[in-house]
Amino acid sequence: ARSGRRLPPPRSARPPAAPMLPDHPDVPATPLPHQPPHPRDVLVPAQSGADFTVAAGTPGTRARAAGTTLGANGNVAADPSVGTYLALRLLEVGASHVFGVPGDYSLGLCDMIIGAGVRWVGTCNELNAAYAADAYGRISGVGACCVTYGVGGFSALNGVAGAHAEGVPLVVVSGAPASAAYFRKPRVVPHHALLGGDLTAQARAFAPVTAATAVLLRPGDAAEAVDAALRACLSASLPVLIEVPMDVAAAPCVGGAARLRDLPASAWDLSLPHNPHACTAALDRVAALLLGSERPALLAGVEVHRRHAQANVRRLARMLRLPVATTRHGKTALEEGGTVCAGVYQGALSEPRVRAYVEEADVLVVIGAARTDIDYVTATLDEAKTTIIHIGNGGVAVVGKGARP
Repeated sequence: ARSGRRLPPPRSARPPAAPMLPDHPDVPATPLPHQPPHPRDVLVPAQSGADFTVAAGTPGTRARAAGTTLGANGNVAADPSVGTYLALRLLEVGASHVFGVPGDYSLGLCDMIIGAGVRWVGTCNELNAAYAADAYGRISGVGACCVTYGVGGFSALNGVAGAHAEGVPLVVVSGAPASAAYFRKPRVVPHHALLGGDLTAQARAFAPVTAATAVLLRPGDAAEAVDAALRACLSASLPVLIEVPMDVAAAPCVGGAARLRDLPASAWDLSLPHNPHACTAALDRVAALLLGSERPALLAGVEVHRRHAQANVRRLARMLRLPVATTRHGKTALEEGGTVCAGVYQGALSEPRVRAYVEEADVLVVIGAARTDIDYVTATLDEAKTTIIHIGNGGVAVVGKGARP
């Protein structure tokens, strides 16, 4: 059992309590030394010399919290709490359900999540919550789970690593001790912290399996940090961690009402950085190879589904008048049983017609397929006879017969 744990309150629960010590005048100007940020993170300047890390990166419909003050035009009139702002953004990006286990550091967040209109789904433990959020993200576009600090976060970590391996967008929301404990060594170590009281340990543990880690230590920076982390989750199609100290969760989210009104998630630019000249050159090269081909073939992988590229792949198939085979991981990326899907390619285990279509092609265009042993362990693609064009993971590569020196 987790300390102080109880079930979340009903949806009709009263609004969260007033903010608790948002400014911490006794916090020293320089934070305690900590590990370097995640390689993909971007430092966001904070007030009073403190800092936290976040990273830059299919939004859904607009949503408003039950009990949130609305203006005449239906927009949020006053800045919501940081926890409510986070819940509203989760609704906007399509995470209308949150899976989790309440704990004492996350009880306020649970109240705000439920009060914002997000459906709470309780699970037996945090690992289950992460797995459930992973499955939800595969189906709905983004999943979310809410855990308490330390014991809850570390329990969920294995499920988050699985989502990272599979390229699933998943938001982990973690409650945490009061923000003052991050800036000075406390006289008494907060419970659930590792020995020595290093509160950065959870974020550092999540860094290798997330696109971004955001620790919200200042209410004035929270809105920007939440938005940046969610953009990273959606654009990279990978998990992110948003760690929210108890006092910050209840504090007003400075500028939050204006961001909800003027910067809806539906307007976010989720495109990955790219070089337009390199893209044009890659398109010309692929087009030339296809024009010179006698037996072209298309093979789609799981990234087609994760990147919501099914319509584009279907359009390409119609233009080329070619069916599309899928890898094991990419199964159901395109609807099966129609004229577009050729079947599942799995090397020697494939149906003969599917294997012949893929392996006898002189130009094979592979879209969004990771080169994993599950997909390719029995594959017999002869690069001496076949030009293979790999499109995915932010780039284009040509290998085999048609590759340039």
